[in-house]
Amino acid sequence: MKKLLCLFLFLLPAAAHTQDLGGAPLPEPYINQEAHDQVIQEGCFAPGGLYWNWIASGWTLAVQGAEWIKTQGELQECLNPAEPACSDFIDGPGGKLWKPISDNTGNPVFLLPAEYARKSGCYVEASNGGLIAFCSFRTIANGNRAHFDVPMSAENLANYKPIKVWLGGECWHVEDPTLRYD
Repeated sequence: MKKLLCLFLFLLPAAAHTQDLGGAPLPEPYINQEAHDQVIQEGCFAPGGLYWNWIASGWTLAVQGAEWIKTQGELQECLNPAEPACSDFIDGPGGKLWKPISDNTGNPVFLLPAEYARKSGCYVEASNGGLIAFCSFRTIANGNRAHFDVPMSAENLANYKPIKVWLGGECWHVEDPTLRYD
């Protein structure tokens, strides 16, 4: 609600000569540069809001004068941010580890530095982006590393390869879940 109020404080009356990139008149009112920057800095508006509707309907926004035009790309990027690049488990002895068969459960386990034990949001994702399984923290052991269990066999995970393991907004790429990566 704060963002919506902020947006309305900066609305300007549309100038008769203001046009989008295709030459069509912009909808009224249009947003000024300061308000646009504040909206982008504070975060995205959910679909259905006034700002979103302007962009989604294909209009460009004239901000602080007709010479500066905002296109729909910036808001789309804000609403659909690029996925972070995934690293891998290959960092040498005593580091991160993907193990296809845990000594304790027989299912895959992965090990990360101990500070990862406090992170939430652990899941495994298929190559197409679909959720495969939620994983869970087990313990800190074996070189002071946090251990996370995946409740599915490596053979079953291989049906979705390559997979991604997510924890706390970070991800790790596993090309073949049936192989060890260290």
